[in-house]
Amino acid sequence: MSKTQTQQVIDYLKSRGNKPTHYKVISENTGIIVHNVRRICGQGVRNNNFIRHDKGVFSINTLTHDFLNEDNQKRYFIFDTGVTHDDIDFEQYSWERSRYNKVREGDYFVYRRPTKVSENRKFYFFGMGQMGKIEGDGDRVIGKVINPVRFTNIIYQDDIIDYEWKWKEKTRDDFQYFFNIYGMNIIPFEDFEYFCRLGIEDFDEDNFYNQNKELVKSHISLLNVKKEQEDRWVLQKTRGYQQVVFSQNIKTVYDNKCCISGIKTKRLLEGCHISPWKDKENRTNIKNGLCLSVLLHRCFDNGLFSLNDEYRVILSNSIDDQVIFEYLKQFENKKIKLPVRRIHHPDKKFLKEHREEFGFDSPKLSRVNNLERLINSKNILHFNEKDSFTEGGIYMLYPNFDLKKITNETYLKVGITDEKDGLKGRLSDHYGQKKVNPLIVEGKVKKLQGGTTLHRHMYFDKTIGQKFGFDFSNPRSRSDFLKKHCYFKVVTSSELNLSIGEPHLSIKRRLELIEKEIQDTLRKQIRYIDKIPLHDY
Repeated sequence: MSKTQTQQVIDYLKSRGNKPTHYKVISENTGIIVHNVRRICGQGVRNNNFIRHDKGVFSINTLTHDFLNEDNQKRYFIFDTGVTHDDIDFEQYSWERSRYNKVREGDYFVYRRPTKVSENRKFYFFGMGQMGKIEGDGDRVIGKVINPVRFTNIIYQDDIIDYEWKWKEKTRDDFQYFFNIYGMNIIPFEDFEYFCRLGIEDFDEDNFYNQNKELVKSHISLLNVKKEQEDRWVLQKTRGYQQVVFSQNIKTVYDNKCCISGIKTKRLLEGCHISPWKDKENRTNIKNGLCLSVLLHRCFDNGLFSLNDEYRVILSNSIDDQVIFEYLKQFENKKIKLPVRRIHHPDKKFLKEHREEFGFDSPKLSRVNNLERLINSKNILHFNEKDSFTEGGIYMLYPNFDLKKITNETYLKVGITDEKDGLKGRLSDHYGQKKVNPLIVEGKVKKLQGGTTLHRHMYFDKTIGQKFGFDFSNPRSRSDFLKKHCYFKVVTSSELNLSIGEPHLSIKRRLELIEKEIQDTLRKQIRYIDKIPLHDY
């Protein structure tokens, strides 16, 4: 059976030890016309048969074939990396012959980032390579890495809990004592093949060589970023690949979980820049990243939410999509899940810049004015005056005694209403004798039901109740306390000028924003705020 011209080219290059060769030289030695050789090798780049080294210079692409075929003359290893300064991923690896002398030129290995240097304190596999020339006359040697492959699918410790190793039996799920403490382990080909196939499963098969080449370059460049230099290759050719590697690094740091929602489906997670890509000095800085779900990433990039210096979620006051607002609302004031290593925590400088870019930190006159309006309001309402206001607005519950001497706080509660009966209805509810029912499971209160939020806050408050001789778990007792010892200050919606500006926001939404701003400003001075503290029943 006659060989195809493609096979004739492959055989010729093999006879030359696969030395990179110009297509005209191949033509002269195979008898295939120049035009056909150029066409065959050019198609080969797309079909993974050949590697283009320079203009017109080709060799066989053994990378995508040889390392997945077992070679009895080769040994296969797991190399731990990131422990010594002599190791450079995908370029060189060092070890001491007196401690481990099994590696030979031509052997293959898989890279493992061990727990002690891993960004999330869990080991993971991120690439493979072949051992090239080993240099060094003494005990310590350095091996050059050839044919490196940077995995598109990083394999994490949690991914292989149930994997049945051919190497040896795993006796513990935490892998303690499983790997050689020196960091070099010889393994069967079956284990090596498993990790390689899993690691490259997301590669574009039609462009394996070029894609891998850029991923390896990006990985190396992220390890050796020189902030003071402008690298045209990094900026232009490899931007997409650098972002892929940056995103993978960020996901690793955050243990493959969205730091806000907790989503852990890998394909729905992305590494998000805080300061954007155009910030060339920080585009690869791990402290300039967050692991977010795809939706939250887009919301963050568009300034629909940001993070304060306590790493808590703050929402924009200009969200005009009610569905998005309701989704983000559940995360408001939630603290993100930070990386386990403090060195990787987001830089507050970048968060401040993000807030400034989208106006979160700009002076908000409404906050000052609305707070001042409420504190200085002449609308002071006691129980018998509660029917005076039928429109909505914002209110503050004041004690007519010195609360600060008892609890070191000043105010009891801030609230809003846009209901049909307005402030009249809301205040009537607070003064009412509505029953609060604790939901008890195994002797513990899981939540309180019934009554208003104020009633539920007061339910367990024995500090104030006992001070004045009231049992706040009793509806009538609560009502009597409010009537005798408290009053409200209110500012109506019309006084707040809510009908002016921001037509895309509902009255209720604008009232909620005012309420939150006042609460954030007076947080430590308000007694009944945030979640209701529950106690054993």
